[in-house]
Amino acid sequence: MKVEFINCQEVRMGSPYKICDLKLEGKWVPVLPDEDWQDVICISPCSRFVGLVAWDTQKNEPGFIVYTIDIREQKYSVCDRMSGCCSDLTWDPDASVFIPHLA
Repeated sequence: MKVEFINCQEVRMGSPYKICDLKLEGKWVPVLPDEDWQDVICISPCSRFVGLVAWDTQKNEPGFIVYTIDIREQKYSVCDRMSGCCSDLTWDPDASVFIPHLA
């Protein structure tokens, strides 16, 4: 699956964080909700799982949700909302989950 972040712009002037639209291409792509996406992606070493980060700002408080796409099973899962800003994702092979890193 090819992932492309398009129409990216700063969340706020001078912010290192971006808000983007998401473009997915491939043999199979999930139909994801229309979210504001962060330009953060992680792919598991076996290329089966793709992790993406969607903004979830509530009451002017930044937060995010991690989407885990399982390409082999052709489905995706969503974690609970986390407060703060995600700076990066890493793959935890023991738990088979993406670990978000907060700024």
